[in-house]
Amino acid sequence: MPNLLEIEAMDDPRAFKLSGELDVSNAGDLLETMVEPMRGEGDIRLDISDLRFIDSSGVRVVVQTAKSLEGRGRLVLERPQQAVLRVLDLMGLRKLGALQVESEEAEDQGGQTSTGPPERQY
Repeated sequence: MPNLLEIEAMDDPRAFKLSGELDVSNAGDLLETMVEPMRGEGDIRLDISDLRFIDSSGVRVVVQTAKSLEGRGRLVLERPQQAVLRVLDLMGLRKLGALQVESEEAEDQGGQTSTGPPERQY
């Protein structure tokens, strides 16, 4: 089975770009990648602008990573696509204190990032 998720390390050792689909077949790969950054201090940034799909296994990794950072940093999800943003919203993930979602939509509203539920209907 081909790997549906590409995890690219960025210049910052606590920043990664995810492309493709995050699901049960590869959520463990992402969790393994996050182990070392989760031990440190400060935010972990995930550019998910090219992530097309996330299932409950991927959501579990997001929650686990964010909760591991409480009091030491946040998990920042940058520029999610509409389908991924909808899953995050439906699962109530933007209510996690250690999770921040930075979307194009928030930038259109004066540059403030959105950490609460969206003000739109699906």
